[in-house]
Formats: sequence, C-alpha cells, structure tokens
Amino acid sequence: MIEQLYIAANVRINRNGVFYNGELLPITPQTDLSKFAKDIYTFLQLRYPKFYKMDLMSKYGFLASELLLQNEQIDENTSLIFANKTSSLHTDKQYQESIQNQHQFHPSPSIFVYTLPNIVLGEICIRHQIKGENVFFILDTFNSKTYFDSVYSQFNLNKSKSFIISWIEIEDPGFNVFFAYVKNQIQPKNITFSIDNLNTLNRPFNMEATINSLKNDLIKHLNLEDISPDDIDADAPLFGDGLGLDSIDALEIIVLLDRQYGIKVKDQASGQKAMQSIRTLAQFIEDNK
Repeated sequence: MIEQLYIAANVRINRNGVFYNGELLPITPQTDLSKFAKDIYTFLQLRYPKFYKMDLMSKYGFLASELLLQNEQIDENTSLIFANKTSSLHTDKQYQESIQNQHQFHPSPSIFVYTLPNIVLGEICIRHQIKGENVFFILDTFNSKTYFDSVYSQFNLNKSKSFIISWIEIEDPGFNVFFAYVKNQIQPKNITFSIDNLNTLNRPFNMEATINSLKNDLIKHLNLEDISPDDIDADAPLFGDGLGLDSIDALEIIVLLDRQYGIKVKDQASGQKAMQSIRTLAQFIEDNK
C-alpha cells in the first residue's frame, strides 16, 4: 500500500496577485515584474541583502519559498522538484544584451552566473540549509503527473520525506509561480497530494476578466449612477471610504452572487472577508466555483 503524502502549504504568484494557501494577500499586482518582486519583499519585511543581486527567477523563487515555509519546520533532506517552459531565457536575454554590441562589449559575471535555471534551487537551499536532492525539468506545460511520479519515486526509495515542488515561469505572457510543500505528516487543513489536487491548486484564472465583470454587475445591480468601471479601484474598500456601499448594498451583492455566479455566502464571516474589495470578491468567486 502506498503511503499517503499531503500538501501542507501552497503559494501562487501571478498577474492576479499573491496567494498563500488560497488566501489573497494585500499586495497590488504590478505590470513591472521587478517592481512586483520588490513590493512582495517589502510586504514580507525581509532582510536578505543578496536578494537584490539575484536574477528575476531566483527572486520569485526566494519570495515564494519564504511564504511557503513561514510556518513550517523544514527538514534538511527536503527534495526540490522544479520546472518551467523557458528555462533561464529571461536572464539569458539580459546577458546577450551585454555582449551583442562589439563596441560596448561588457559581459556581466553577475548576470552570467544566473544563466542556468537550477540556480534558483541553490539560492533556496542556501537560504534554508537544505541538503536534499533537487531537479529542474523543462516542460511545455505544467504537468502534475511529472511532479507526482518524481515525488513518489524519491519517497519510495527513502531519499526524502518532504518536498518543495514548483512551476516557476517568468517569461510573459505565461508568468506564473506555483509552490507546494509536500510531506508525509497530516495536519489540519492539509490537502491530499494527488494529480487532481495539483491541477486544482494551479488552475488558470483570469482575475482581470472577473474583476471587470464584477464592476459592470455592481454598477447595474446597485444602480451606481455616474460611475464607470474605470472609476472603480479593484483594491479600494467596497464600504466606507472606498466605493461607499452600505448594508443594503451588501445584501444586494449576496443576491447577485447567488443569481449571477451560483455562489451562496454561507455565513457573515466569509461574507465580510469576501466583500473587502472587488479583487477579494473576484477571488471568492474563483474559490467557490
């Protein structure tokens, strides 16, 4: 009988925002991925000077691992299983720019050192004193079976009892960072490690499309005259100083969620959490599809 493994924590960073165990963190997504990384670093209140020397993929790997492991006791024999589609292409192009002009030929050693995708593994291992095995696959798409087979291959050979798995794609338009911490210890709220659950945790979601739909729905159903979708800040509070909605509007939103999206608000606590802003409302819809 195969011993069951569990997903103890997961992190997603993409154009929709930053998510820890499915919860949207209050960090506004940025078009500029370098600025977005710095904003996440500041939000986490980290003090790690080497962060500023890393290439972009290592920065996002570092940030995602910090979030992922914040409440975990990491085993030094943890294995890392990473993958993406474009290898280190983002950094490769930066290095190419430094050598392609023969009149301004300035090869950068600090960039060159990151022209291998597995360097991000080293940065994470150094930070967390991890000594387990690691591998970096180049795949066309996120493939849950590859992770599943790789994890159980090492687990059944007693090479490791815990794993960090990641899809870390930095090149646009496919920017997506997904991390999961897998181990053989079950705790409350842990998720069974399976191919289906990995696909669910990393499923595509067009946050902006849902946000735009919600803006139009709220304007229509709440009779918000003289307001256009562009006037509504997706991160501003729905009540009080933001959009200025009241308790009657909250009831209308509950009805809207039921009729338009087939989602019921089960209790006051979940409703209050969902209705903080348009963005949190969009995430609530995604989580309850």
